[in-house]
Amino acid sequence: MNKYNVGDLIGDRFKLTKEITKGGMGSVIFLATDTKKPATHDSYWELTQKNVIVKIVYRNAEIGDEEWEKLLDESVTARRASREENVAKLIEIFKENNNTIIFVMEYVKGHSLRDIIEKNGYLNLKESLYIIRKVLEALKGLHNFKHKIIHRDLKPENIMISNDYTQIKIIDFGISSVIASGNKVLTLEESLYGTYAYISPEIFALNESTDKGSILNEQFDFFSIGVILYEMLLGTKPFYAEDYETKEALKLALNYDIYPMNKIDNNIPNAVENIIFKCLASKKEDKKYRYKKAEEIIHDIQKIEQNTKAAFNVKLIKPEHKRVYVARTIFKIDAEKQHLKIWYQQWFINMIIAIVLVIIGATILFVVVF
Repeated sequence: MNKYNVGDLIGDRFKLTKEITKGGMGSVIFLATDTKKPATHDSYWELTQKNVIVKIVYRNAEIGDEEWEKLLDESVTARRASREENVAKLIEIFKENNNTIIFVMEYVKGHSLRDIIEKNGYLNLKESLYIIRKVLEALKGLHNFKHKIIHRDLKPENIMISNDYTQIKIIDFGISSVIASGNKVLTLEESLYGTYAYISPEIFALNESTDKGSILNEQFDFFSIGVILYEMLLGTKPFYAEDYETKEALKLALNYDIYPMNKIDNNIPNAVENIIFKCLASKKEDKKYRYKKAEEIIHDIQKIEQNTKAAFNVKLIKPEHKRVYVARTIFKIDAEKQHLKIWYQQWFINMIIAIVLVIIGATILFVVVF
């Protein structure tokens, strides 16, 4: 098996320049340069296609035939998904001797949403709604294909954002599922869960059902959207768990509700919480509120963007007295949020203003006295 390293050329075209990370199932991700220049001068190529991402998946003893076939399916899914504006484009696929698959993908010069959240603590309302709306526009296209594509692993790591925020792209369709009309599941790898904190608890019913297509639907992606939007706004997950890497963490949404977001941060309108509530709705009595189409969520987001003030006056779909909370106090959530972006906290701003006023007063007093 040929192992690739920095400096190697893929397909006599893509030169590997930097190893970025190692992924699951024996994959290695590189930054690479596209050495094939257009016949004529193309400034767009210079800005975009000169740099690419190369994902190399090596088959090893731990990857069974079924899992390997699933990765081959990914190449087909990725090509179809590439038609969407807010999905990273697939440029080339190379397969070598049934033991290596190489994906060459569009490079987005910027950062993952995870990087942005970790750097800033959380995002403001305008930024959060803008990003999530762009992601939903991509999902709208994926879900509306004749053979709909359910991503199943949406998370901040899989959302790339350019430095100027003009490009927001979904990446990595490694465990996505494709469903034909009539709800027949064409591709599905049940052993690959995705990232637990972002997975819909519907996964339990999926694993027990013989009718996969009736359960595997858009809700898998909408649940992830709800978690991501909550995390962007508050810098923490909606349901507290000591360990998010256990399957028990998947069951939290079946038994608990989120604490009213406006009580954690009064800059968050009730209408935004209602969107998140409808995305996360997993308790039996709440499922009736779920979104059915990405277009519905986009519509609700646009209403808030057009009139944010009115969004604060909307009633919560589920009033506080009907909610059950995880055994974690609001004070701990508040404490986590307060240490983030300290320079944006009102008490910090007031303190700086007070210090400046004291300095100005002392200076005036010094000039008058001396």
